[in-house]
Amino acid sequence: RTVQKNAVYSCLSGKNCPIDKRRRNRCQYCRFEKCLHVGMVKEVVRTDYLKGRRGRLPSKSKLASFQREGSLSPQASLITLLVRAHIDTSPDLSSFDYSQVRPLYIPKYKFF
Repeated sequence: RTVQKNAVYSCLSGKNCPIDKRRRNRCQYCRFEKCLHVGMVKEVVRTDYLKGRRGRLPSKSKLASFQREGSLSPQASLITLLVRAHIDTSPDLSSFDYSQVRPLYIPKYKFF
């Protein structure tokens, strides 16, 4: 959120506040600096239309092809990315062996 909002924080305690589980919310400046120090990268922050989305980000190769399609609207690009992900993870049904499939047992219900 710091990067998305372009927020600028300042430290009131000399820029060396302890950041641990108990005191992490006391100084936003030192917390953000620690995030950058341990390896977070500002340039990889999710864009507005992915904000709040749970789960994994697209892989690097898919993200690169997604970014090349900059002429599309963000929604159209996201749909294209999702369709590609579905195709990449779906089995090829033309070589599927249907002889191993058992019919699903569906009990018959009596309606009174």
